[in-house]
Amino acid sequence: MARLDRDAILSAITDSLHAAPDPEGLADVVAAQGHINIAATGADIIVWDHKKIDGDQIAQIHQLGKKAWAYTIDDPQRAVQLVAAGIDGIITNKPLEIAKLRARGQ
Repeated sequence: MARLDRDAILSAITDSLHAAPDPEGLADVVAAQGHINIAATGADIIVWDHKKIDGDQIAQIHQLGKKAWAYTIDDPQRAVQLVAAGIDGIITNKPLEIAKLRARGQ
């Protein structure tokens, strides 16, 4: 029987500051710390809709010691914007196009 590796990386997909279940009442945390309850799930990566994430939210995720990824980025210009804002990972339907950006160091 296969088992989940203890070192497996976990991610949580969200498009809201308080998308995760909130058993400890953390939803009352001020908006500047809004990711706290999604981070409390044990996720290592917080994945956000690219249309709804910006540099401030990426910084909040990083302050929690988490990685910030965005989905579904198919526009190379949007990928460049989010990389400049500090995004750690990109989910795309066009990996060859996005990989070209990486190869060019963008």
